[in-house]
Amino acid sequence: MYKTLLLVMFVVGSMASTPTQTTCTPPLARPLVLKDIPQQYRERTWLFALEGNWEPYSYLDQNTQQAKGLLQKLIYEACSRCDMKCNTVYIGDNIQLCYNTRNHTSEGLFNDYFDGCVGWAPTALRKNVLAFSSPLLKAPSSRLYTRQTTQITRPDQVVPGEIVGFREFWYMDKLCARQHILPDLKDEDVRGSNGFQDLLQQLVQKDIDLALLPDGYEGTEDLVAVGEPFDCAEAPLSLMHRKDIDLSWFGKCVKDLYEVDLYLTNWPWGEQRCGDLPTDGRQSPINIDNTKSKCMESEAISIPTTTCNGVQLNNKGGYTGAKLQLENCGFSIYGGGLVGVYSILQAHFHWGKTTEEGSEHTLNGRKYPMEMHIVTKMAS
Repeated sequence: MYKTLLLVMFVVGSMASTPTQTTCTPPLARPLVLKDIPQQYRERTWLFALEGNWEPYSYLDQNTQQAKGLLQKLIYEACSRCDMKCNTVYIGDNIQLCYNTRNHTSEGLFNDYFDGCVGWAPTALRKNVLAFSSPLLKAPSSRLYTRQTTQITRPDQVVPGEIVGFREFWYMDKLCARQHILPDLKDEDVRGSNGFQDLLQQLVQKDIDLALLPDGYEGTEDLVAVGEPFDCAEAPLSLMHRKDIDLSWFGKCVKDLYEVDLYLTNWPWGEQRCGDLPTDGRQSPINIDNTKSKCMESEAISIPTTTCNGVQLNNKGGYTGAKLQLENCGFSIYGGGLVGVYSILQAHFHWGKTTEEGSEHTLNGRKYPMEMHIVTKMAS
């Protein structure tokens, strides 16, 4: 399940002084001028392949039958930013067109069906055949899951004869499983599937005993996680293409989107960052520094203005235990740079013993007595 977290800090007490109001001017969204790029690059239309069944990154809208997702939006924004002609090719579950692990080739790239595959994880075998550029986002970690009835809770309890399922042609494969968690996995105990939903269905129907999935993938809530998460990708998800094709211009466009805040999702570029703040690989806790704040030109964020009756408040005690169940209220949040609509699931509180502590996050390095977290998930 892919979630976002909105936080509200309750500021208690009076300010010693009132800050001076200043005018906040957003950066100008002028197109990026690509220097030293051949004219034929500008005149041609670049085709990018997008896979399916990978929400919220890339999937097929069942109503419009059009490709949607963060990667689709990224291609549009990057090419528009640099005034380049681009289009997308939706390949669905036929991801072997980008890279076939059985014969280590790429039918789609080598036969010029398209120029690049967006959102692919660099691995040693893939890098032997293809090039990777333009890091886009952190590759999801892998995790082994099983049914509760198998009574398997540790990797060393997996014995020969128990079937492990993988998504075909995906970077979370049997080689990665052998390296990190199942060193004795045999080929005869491996099964492939067309997508993550098929993999989950096989696990529930007892066609397989375990499945390697993205950590926290929606639908794994009632499954048992076997062992800890691990990484199968050597670097962030990137643009994969032939080694004789120069697609460095695309990376420059993506980087520029980040620098002028025209693309508001946290695409890792170099170090991991949240907004303009380095996170050192973490997103919590966050210190909001007013001196580094920026004004971004975007539509206003829409938050609920109606009431919801009969909301249940659960309090387990302690300083983080109070939680409001809101998923049946129909509340949603959108706008303000968010990609899509987010349904509100619940809100919970953090508080402390004194007026100098309590909040998980800080404002200009200062903690406050209480903080409310609003937990959401993408409505689609």
